[in-house]
Amino acid sequence: MKDTTLLVEDDETLCELCIEMFKILNRPLFTANTKDETVKIFDEHKEKIGLVIFDMNLENTTGIEVHNALKQKGEEFIAVLASGMFLEDDQDTYKAMGFNEIISKPFNMSELKRLINTYLV
Repeated sequence: MKDTTLLVEDDETLCELCIEMFKILNRPLFTANTKDETVKIFDEHKEKIGLVIFDMNLENTTGIEVHNALKQKGEEFIAVLASGMFLEDDQDTYKAMGFNEIISKPFNMSELKRLINTYLV
């Protein structure tokens, strides 16, 4: 059952906040800070991960590059791109790249709950 979220985020504070929000929502969450860590966690838990939230700007890469690395594996998952710097005009571009949704950071409990209720079992 794919009921787990993988958060790809290099901001420690936001990771900690999300961990707490997912505990309150009583939902499983993995976090990764780098592309390599993301791929490793995904490979180890791909049967559980149904939703991946990618930070747009990571320290040495982008969420788009990490997304592409996971998509090359041929596994199915819902992809959400998160950034504090989106323009409305960018939405179609990112959706054409394979992202299901684009959300603004910082996201809050209601946004996470909506994503979980929309995409996970």
